[in-house]
Amino acid sequence: MNPVQFIPIIIVTISLAYASFLRNKNWALISFVVWLVLFVLTFFIFNN
Repeated sequence: MNPVQFIPIIIVTISLAYASFLRNKNWALISFVVWLVLFVLTFFIFNN
């Protein structure tokens, strides 16, 4: 595991915590989409 691959996990953790703090479903959805995109990009970058 490359340490950089843990970055999306950290991002989603912070995003979910922030979404729970705001109790805003729209922000939670946006955060999940952003995390998913970053995760996919990270996956492809480190597997090429």
